[in-house]
Amino acid sequence: MDTTSLISLDRVRCDVQGRSKKHALDVLSEVLAASVDVLTPSEIFDSLIQRERLGCTALGGSVAMPHGRIAGIDVSLGAFLRLTEPVDFDAADGEPVDLIFGVLIPEDCGESELRKLKELTASISESSLQQRLRDAQDEEQVYAVLTGKALKNSPRPAVQVR
Repeated sequence: MDTTSLISLDRVRCDVQGRSKKHALDVLSEVLAASVDVLTPSEIFDSLIQRERLGCTALGGSVAMPHGRIAGIDVSLGAFLRLTEPVDFDAADGEPVDLIFGVLIPEDCGESELRKLKELTASISESSLQQRLRDAQDEEQVYAVLTGKALKNSPRPAVQVR
């Protein structure tokens, strides 16, 4: 998945104080909602929690990729949080999570969008990428690691809403 179409600098946060899994998902919902006028943090949170009830979205290696289908968007939308302290995310490997890449996908997305989500999951699961995300000094460096692009004058992707 081309992360430049999924995430923008304003949806990247470092040094987030996540007190618990629920609190981290709440912060993630706030970040995502700030960039889409038609969605509230509550609607996004409900979508993420509903997906978590189906099964934990922790990928192992202290990384989670909470995601949910949601009406009101035409393109997938992502946000990234790097927590100051890892939180229990009910991961199969028992490791607490400090890197969270949240994704909202359109409610009526097709198979190709789900394939892209699987590609992103594989990418974010790579330990070398995870280490670079942890080593990044600030949001701009994290964004550059996630997208492979330096930030100077890079355009922000437009979010299409219905």
